[in-house]
Amino acid sequence: MTTFARHEDAYEDRIVRFELRSVNHRYFDMHIKMPPWMLLFEDRIKRLVREHHPRGKIDLYIVYEGRHIRPLAFRPDIEGARSYINALYQLGKALDLETDFNIIDLLQCYSGLIAQEEAGTPIDEDSIWELLQKGLKGLLKSSSLQAQIEGKAIKEDFDARIETLKDIMDAIERRKKEVFPLQRERLKERLNALIREAKDTGLEIGEERIIQEYSIMADKLDISEELLRCRCHLDSFGGLINDDAPVGRKLDFLLQEMHREINTIASKAQDAEISYLVVEAKSEVEKLREQAQNVV
Repeated sequence: MTTFARHEDAYEDRIVRFELRSVNHRYFDMHIKMPPWMLLFEDRIKRLVREHHPRGKIDLYIVYEGRHIRPLAFRPDIEGARSYINALYQLGKALDLETDFNIIDLLQCYSGLIAQEEAGTPIDEDSIWELLQKGLKGLLKSSSLQAQIEGKAIKEDFDARIETLKDIMDAIERRKKEVFPLQRERLKERLNALIREAKDTGLEIGEERIIQEYSIMADKLDISEELLRCRCHLDSFGGLINDDAPVGRKLDFLLQEMHREINTIASKAQDAEISYLVVEAKSEVEKLREQAQNVV
């Protein structure tokens, strides 16, 4: 789900700032922007964040100010610079071009003339990780509080849409009871017309074959099983959103199955009013799917 959190730890000789932003995503996708010397902690940072945000697109920013963990040093590449300058002179001579340039020109053309190095003793990984871990836990606590507030609002939205879908299923059931007998009568009339036409042309159709065809065609019109499965999926969905365990993927699966059943209802019903109700149901399911992306 969408969250934003900041945290800062101030010490005598340094300040460490953390900022986290997360948006909806089906999977865990995390990007970290931090000082280069912190890269050795990247895997540990991701594991810690993932415990609180198993899904989502997450951007984490870590800013370190104050005493350097490893003082920076710079080393010139003398031989490389000499070779590069000679190449420039040869190029200028061959093309009859001016070769006047200064050190700034050289650095703009060839940034590798000066290399950055880390000086000083190796860092104390344990103490630095303790510092980072402390700040991250404070950051993730703030993020979790935001997620809880948003989660409560999402659950209320889920509950309301589940009730709306149940009402739509009830409306489809009532309409089915009205139109299904009429559809069966029309089906009988069509079959009788075909039988009369067959007899007029001298064809003989057995009674068992007629009953079999009628049963098959009537079954294709009946949407009772699809309505039952939709209601079961809605009950399962309602149970899952009250579960404290991660249920995001299960919700995705249930909504896919529900969408499939509703599509089947639309193809079988052959009634304008039911088709309208199906459109309403699909709209509600799609809104549930969007919200489900926020659920771990």
